[in-house]
Amino acid sequence: MVRPGMKYRLVMIGVLLAGGAVARAGEPPLTFRDGVARALEHSPYLAVGELDVAVQRLGEADARSDFIPQFSLRTRYYLDPPAGSDERFQLSFTVDPYNPVEAKLSVEARELLTDLAVLSHLQAVAECLHRVGQGWLELEALSELEAVERAGLELAEAAAAASSDRAARGVGTEPDAQAAGRELEIRRLRLDHLKRTRADVLEGLGALIGASPAEPLNVDAKDAGAEVLGDPPGAETAWEAVRDRSIEAQARELRRKLQEIRILAARAAYIPDLWLGVSTPDPLSGFNDGDFYFSVGVDIPIWDGWKRARDIARQKQELRRQDQSGLLDILDFRARWRAAESACRAAEIEWRAAQAAEERTALRRRQAGEGEAERAARADWLEARRRAIQSGWAWRKACLDRDALSGALIDRLCKTETEQP
Repeated sequence: MVRPGMKYRLVMIGVLLAGGAVARAGEPPLTFRDGVARALEHSPYLAVGELDVAVQRLGEADARSDFIPQFSLRTRYYLDPPAGSDERFQLSFTVDPYNPVEAKLSVEARELLTDLAVLSHLQAVAECLHRVGQGWLELEALSELEAVERAGLELAEAAAAASSDRAARGVGTEPDAQAAGRELEIRRLRLDHLKRTRADVLEGLGALIGASPAEPLNVDAKDAGAEVLGDPPGAETAWEAVRDRSIEAQARELRRKLQEIRILAARAAYIPDLWLGVSTPDPLSGFNDGDFYFSVGVDIPIWDGWKRARDIARQKQELRRQDQSGLLDILDFRARWRAAESACRAAEIEWRAAQAAEERTALRRRQAGEGEAERAARADWLEARRRAIQSGWAWRKACLDRDALSGALIDRLCKTETEQP
C-alpha cells in the first residue's frame, strides 16, 4: 500500500515506444493497448471514482487543518454605559475546545478514507479493463465467424442453385430445393446477426472508452487474444499471490485499520478538551481598566449517561463483526477463484476437442473428391470451424475472467505510480 497523501496515477505498461512516444488512441485502427490507454484517460465510468478521490483529499486537508485550534474574535458594545463603569466596549479572543489526540486520529482516519477511495477507483479500473478486454476478444471471434459464415453462404448459394437446377430438369425434387433455400436463408440470417452483434459491441466499446457517438470506431481486433491475455495466456497463479494482490483484501485491511482508529477515538473522548482565551473586562463587572486578561482551562464532562463507554463497546463489537465478515469474504473469494480456474480448464478442454474435430473434418475435406461429396465435406468443415471459434472465444473469455478476478489483468496492463501532490 502506498503511503497516504500521495497522488496516484495509472500508467500503461508497454505503450512507450522506442522513441518515447505514446500510441495515440484516436488514430485508426485502435489496438487493444490503444483502447486501454484511451479508457484510462476518457472513460466516463472512471470519472466518478476520480472525483470521489478528490473529495476525500479535501476532507483530508480539513482534518489536517484541525491540528491548529480554531479561534474567533468576539466584540460587544453597550449602547448605554453600565452603572459604575465608564467602559462600553468588550473585546475577546476565544479558542474552541481542542483535543490534540482526536485531531491526530481524525487525520489518520481521513488518510485511510482517501486510500479506500483510491482502491475503489482501482477496482473500477479493473472492471473497465475487463470489459474492454471482453469487447476486443469478442470482436476477434466475430471477425473469424463472419469469414466462416461468408464461406458457408457461398456454399449454400451454390447448393441452392444446384438444387433448383436439378428440380427444373426433373432430376431433383422440389422439397430438396426448398430445403436448400431454407439453408441459404439461415446462412444469411446468421451473417446479418453477426454484423449486428459486431455493431453493438463497437457501440458499447465506444461508450466505455469515452469515444464520441459520432466518431466512427475503427478497431483492430486481429490477434486480440495475444494482446489481452498474453501469448500464451497466463498460467494458473498460486492462491497466496492472488490473495495478496486482491483489491478486496487490501480494502478490507484498510477498513480494519480505520475501525481500530475509531476505537481509539472513542477512548479519546475521555480526554478533557482544552480551551483558552484573551479578553478585556466585561463592563458589567465594574472594572474600568482596558487591559487584556488571558485565561486557560479544561472542559470535563461529568455525566453523559455512559454514552462514551457504550461507544467504545460498540466500536469493539464492530471490529469483531468486520473480522468475522472478512473470514467469510476470504472463503467466498477463494471459492470464486477456484471456480474461475476450473471454468478456464474446462473451456480449454472443450476448445482443444473442437480443434481436433476441425482437423478431422479438414482431413476428410482434403480426401473428398469433387461434386456433392466435396461440398458436403466442406460444409462439415465449416461447421466444425465455427464450433472451434466459438469454443476458443469461450476459453479466452474464461481466462480473462480468471485474470480479472485474480488481479493479473490490471497488473499486466497497468501499474500505479505515486508523485507528491
